[in-house]
Amino acid sequence: MALQPLRDRKRPPAKDELHPGYPDFISGRVGEMPLQPPCGVLDAEGNPTVCPTPLEEANFVEHADPGALYTDTCPCHTVRKEHECDVCGMEIMPEEEEVEQKESKQEREMQNEKSGCPGCNLPGDSDTVRVFEIALVQAKLTYNKYGWHDPEGRFFVLKEELERHGGLDEYIRKVEPLVIRANAGDCIELRTTNLLPEYLEENAFQLRTRTDIVGHHVHLVKFDTITSDGAANGWNNIAGARKYETLVERFFADEELRTVFFHDHLFANAHQMHGMFGALIIEEAGATFHNIHDGGELSFGTQAVIRRRDGTSFREFALFVHDFAFLFDRDGKPLNPPSVPGEPGTSDSLF
Repeated sequence: MALQPLRDRKRPPAKDELHPGYPDFISGRVGEMPLQPPCGVLDAEGNPTVCPTPLEEANFVEHADPGALYTDTCPCHTVRKEHECDVCGMEIMPEEEEVEQKESKQEREMQNEKSGCPGCNLPGDSDTVRVFEIALVQAKLTYNKYGWHDPEGRFFVLKEELERHGGLDEYIRKVEPLVIRANAGDCIELRTTNLLPEYLEENAFQLRTRTDIVGHHVHLVKFDTITSDGAANGWNNIAGARKYETLVERFFADEELRTVFFHDHLFANAHQMHGMFGALIIEEAGATFHNIHDGGELSFGTQAVIRRRDGTSFREFALFVHDFAFLFDRDGKPLNPPSVPGEPGTSDSLF
């Protein structure tokens, strides 16, 4: 018996030559590595690494955007008829912000024409999108006052924070896992640039490991699973960025999800040992996030004061538990290494 749609759901369109159904419209070959998402990964010059085929283009949704090609990821962007969105209650952006969005779209169109990828001139939308520019970096991470450290610490960091501190060397003095913040009903775009070495080197804990492509996998939110999963599953695109590339993903926070875990999903076991994880905190619609010291509004950080629409507020802390960290003491001696590199060890650390 064939699968049938749920009674309260719209029936899928009938198949035809341009709409053969998943996965037959996706460019790829059996037995070969999947391609990166069309339009969804940019090289160091800002050009798409993969252009869509005519068949892929024919299956884009009406309001497609990089990272949201085959699914209407952010429904608020297509259902708005009046001042507020019927789905999430968000307000339409002011006219001056619409002008900025249109100018940004025109710049993207010119870039795509120049790079020979006009298929990435997507219709897009003019609604508010919460954008985070993120870098994946490697540096020595010191975990405590005794000098326990990971010489190959890897982590997410906002590009604006690297700029504010004047570079990685200054930022690393106060590094903490990245926590980004949004509201229920937000459309969220992550632009993640891979600045990592292509290998983790051999030491007492691990074998030399290739890590030449990195994803950004976010739990619980709604997204186009073909292009924004931060992973590589079946016929889906490999949603990852190679060295100096930027992965563009779109997510919709349909509920007040509170703390949502994110990490690399392409070399997850290797990277999580070195600190590559973080969190997206989804608060109620309309809530604002504030610096605990001066009350200024913020969009990231492990600590914040949350002000609700009803006038109440509360203090919030994000706590991370990191176990099985590959650590060395200040003299470079490995702490509780396995008998053979690559085997499970006992370096169980709680911070």
